[in-house]
Amino acid sequence: MPGALEGLKVVDLSRVLGGPYCAQMLADHGAEVIKIEPPQGDETRLWGPPFDQEGISAYFAGINRNKRTVALDLSKKDGREVLLKLLETADVLIENFKTGTMEKWGIGYETLSKKFPRLIHARVSGFGADGPLGGFPGYDAMVQASAGLVSVNGAPEAGPVRIGVIDQTGKLYDHLAAAINTDVPAEPTPDITATPKIDDRFQGMANSREIDLFQVKTDGRSIEEIRADLDNQIRSKEIHGYLVLPPDVLITSRPQFFGANTVDFLTKRLLTQALNRTIRDQRLQQAKIDTRTIEELSKPIALRSARVGASGAERDSGEGFILVFGAGFVMYITILLYGQMILGAVIEEKETKIAEVLFSSVRPFTLLLGKLVGVSLLALTQLAIWGLGLLALTAYGVNVLASRGIPMQIPRVPLIHIVFFALFFLLGYFVYATIYAFLGSMVTTPQEGGQLAMPIIFLLVIGFYFFLPVSQSPDSSFAFWVSMTPFFAPITMMVRITTQTPPLWQIGLSLLIGFATVLLLMWIASRIYRIGMLMYGKRASVGQVLRWVRQP
Repeated sequence: MPGALEGLKVVDLSRVLGGPYCAQMLADHGAEVIKIEPPQGDETRLWGPPFDQEGISAYFAGINRNKRTVALDLSKKDGREVLLKLLETADVLIENFKTGTMEKWGIGYETLSKKFPRLIHARVSGFGADGPLGGFPGYDAMVQASAGLVSVNGAPEAGPVRIGVIDQTGKLYDHLAAAINTDVPAEPTPDITATPKIDDRFQGMANSREIDLFQVKTDGRSIEEIRADLDNQIRSKEIHGYLVLPPDVLITSRPQFFGANTVDFLTKRLLTQALNRTIRDQRLQQAKIDTRTIEELSKPIALRSARVGASGAERDSGEGFILVFGAGFVMYITILLYGQMILGAVIEEKETKIAEVLFSSVRPFTLLLGKLVGVSLLALTQLAIWGLGLLALTAYGVNVLASRGIPMQIPRVPLIHIVFFALFFLLGYFVYATIYAFLGSMVTTPQEGGQLAMPIIFLLVIGFYFFLPVSQSPDSSFAFWVSMTPFFAPITMMVRITTQTPPLWQIGLSLLIGFATVLLLMWIASRIYRIGMLMYGKRASVGQVLRWVRQP
């Protein structure tokens, strides 16, 4: 069945997120979408992990489906002439360049509207072309900086990221060291013969994340001996990691990074950008360039990372990152669904006056604990059924794809990580479920409970905001204290375990503090519960609640 936009032709010049997602929605409804990329490819092809078998990031694939791709250098006259040919039969043009870029190339709105009066020109920008912030870049880093989030990016005591470079080619280190902390323009430079720089999306964060490169001298040692020595330096925290540039890196585009923390995405992003520039420029120097060879010579590298632990180097493909976000998201949904169920169950007893009978034979703490455990077992049983069904469906899907010649692998996660994640998932669930029971004892109607429940969710969301600074400095004092706070520990401690596993005593202490907090909250809630359940008609005030807690 044809889509609603069948026959519509869209030329997509946009990049990153807003424009590509807009064009993808048009393509999903049947429009013919032609995506124009610079010769080196859209920058989001490298935003990962995860990556597919061809090295394309899931980010890029998720916002560019159902499109055809053409590589054009719009800074060159030939590239613009091809674009104008495409626009002759196009209905819509989508672009999100920085304001003034299209005009600089002579293909701005005023020019195109005269040449193609029926063409719909859609421009996606953060702040528009005029006004007090007109033309200002609209990346999320700008909003983070304005809101103060960039100020918690990393910890002051972390210092520069010290990374060694084993340059087996003998000619890349100097160029890489010069490129690693280069400033950036507002948009990617389409001209690949110029030296591109890190885009301004990461510039604010890059200023607080300095990378200190040093060249590793071989001194006649084998690569195995050099790596063993550097692994020991990582374990003793003398360096953060090291980069291996094999002799054939210009052909294979396969350097490799080893470090104690392989989920520091900002550092990996900066390394990948600098390596792309260095390797591309070296290829251009060694080859006689023409337009047919540019695309092949500009093939980006795919940086593989391996975490160095006590047992040696292990390949890291982002499974832990996915598991942390997956578990956090499931926890969020579970609390939303079943927290309200616990709240409703407590309020229901108040409305039906069942508690008046039960209080004569059962202690309030026992009664409230039984209600919390009963509803929680129902929730966890349903989650377990859904989880087993998802695993079975995933295994079936992988087998079906493999039978059709599409190889896929189920991410491998260490068993001990799964155990820790299960414990912290239960901790997070019971901490927030207890707060819902606490609120149910204070209010008289579900409407009142719903009004007080939203701030609870904000506490969990704050834990997600701590993901970036904790993942970059998992052994900092900031990371330690937020992972000891029961309201944030279910997210922040899982991040620490994934990035750079802390000592076992810290994990145990976090769990101990968390479950002790659950019991403390349950005790406080039961003292409110015993009196609050017998009150009808109005919500308890803060002063009344404090008196109930102190009352013997």
